Amino acid sequence: MTKEQYISKNYMNEDQFQAATFMYLNNNYPELRGLLFHVPNEGAKSKFEGAKLKSMGVVAGVPDLILVSPMCGIELKMPNGRLSPSQNELHKTWLSAGVPCYVCWNAIEVVELFQTKLKNK
Repeated sequence: MTKEQYISKNYMNEDQFQAATFMYLNNNYPELRGLLFHVPNEGAKSKFEGAKLKSMGVVAGVPDLILVSPMCGIELKMPNGRLSPSQNELHKTWLSAGVPCYVCWNAIEVVELFQTKLKNK
């Protein structure tokens, strides 16, 4: 997927935006393959499944994408979205530990993030 295709697409929901973002980054930044990933900790779960996952290390508020080098979290939101209280708290925790968390509200912000702050680091 080219930058033009990624930016011009009309994403219907956050899942589509995230899938396209991962595809765009994977195709255009091959050096990040294996260093950029998603931690699946969203979705409706039973109380039992939620307790099981929490005991296994799932943490509420983890950003949509994790980049290992340079270490950062990338939260993707639709223009009308908002950060949850657990996301706000976890982002503060990461920032206090020196790990930035970026929130991108559209594809242009993702492109700018990788062209400026995350380029050649």
